[in-house]
Amino acid sequence: MDEHKSLRDTKLYVDLEKFQTNIHLIRKLIGDRTRIMAVLKANAYGHGLTELVKPAVLAGVSYIGVATLAEAITVRECDESVPILILGYTPEHLFDAVVENNITQTIFDLDSAKKLDQVSSMKNRKTKVHIKVDTGLHRLGFSDMNQSLEDISAINKMKNLNIEGIFSHLALTDDESNEVQFSRFNNFVQALEERGCDFKIKHLADSIATVDYPKYRLDMVRVGALIYGVRGFHKGNVEVELISSLKTKIAQIHQISKGEGVSYDYTWKAERSSIIGTIPIGYGDGIPRNLSNKGYASINGWKCPYVGLINMDYAMIDITEVPGIAKTYKDKDVIIYDDSDSTMDISDISKITGTNKNDILCRITPRVERVYF
Repeated sequence: MDEHKSLRDTKLYVDLEKFQTNIHLIRKLIGDRTRIMAVLKANAYGHGLTELVKPAVLAGVSYIGVATLAEAITVRECDESVPILILGYTPEHLFDAVVENNITQTIFDLDSAKKLDQVSSMKNRKTKVHIKVDTGLHRLGFSDMNQSLEDISAINKMKNLNIEGIFSHLALTDDESNEVQFSRFNNFVQALEERGCDFKIKHLADSIATVDYPKYRLDMVRVGALIYGVRGFHKGNVEVELISSLKTKIAQIHQISKGEGVSYDYTWKAERSSIIGTIPIGYGDGIPRNLSNKGYASINGWKCPYVGLINMDYAMIDITEVPGIAKTYKDKDVIIYDDSDSTMDISDISKITGTNKNDILCRITPRVERVYF
């Protein structure tokens, strides 16, 4: 977005060069024989779906992964040919749009496969599908049992469906349970292959498994958090960098006396004479409300603690220690998070608020302007 068209001081800055560099680093890590799926679901983890499709394709990804049909159609409008996989559920009455937009659909039950085959036949198309197997996460997928073998074998014989791939998802509880899931997946795939099924793409690894468990990479890795520079791995390493930073400006300052309270319910009271800055960002923009009275924003490297309850549209920070701030506050950037020194990052915020890093990224709402560079 051009700065002169900006309508708010509160902005999420997204570095597209870092985004592509992260993909290149993943490619270097896994080698040339394994495909990369860029997972751009949930508005590309809050970074902006439409703006990240082209950079991902130019960086050499083989697939775009999404969660919903609406996301898949948005990607298709950005790129006419890139393969798109809906990683989960699509209502059967919407299968027409799946077929018409050349989208690959995840299948995890026989009835849905029959319906998609029927719709594909009516449109004289052959639709690609990936079979989802439940190896222990117990969310979606065929169970690894004999009836599932029969059902998938039947799907394999449907004239208007092309089973391109098969996949599962790790619970990532510990090494032992991961290995159990990996073994169950391999055994199930082998049983299907013995029944005449042929899978071009087998995939199991998400971002964490891609780095920590090389043997789980198989034919394709599904990387989401990793391409945005969010690190969740513990054994391996890849030097990805956070691609986004969240910044705002101070709207007003208040000089308050010792003992005065700030925000609803006065959950914070000044222990000294203080300068309080009001910043135009709140839980309506995606800042967790339980960050209230915890953590800090940053101005010129100075840590400015959040004080009082965070509101829907505003938060208050203690800026007393920032030199000369009373006269210069309108010119200062307030950094909510980035990956530089003396600022909070996604990991800090997630730990303080008791959630995971992806949750923090996905919370950033549409009213926060995205600036791409």
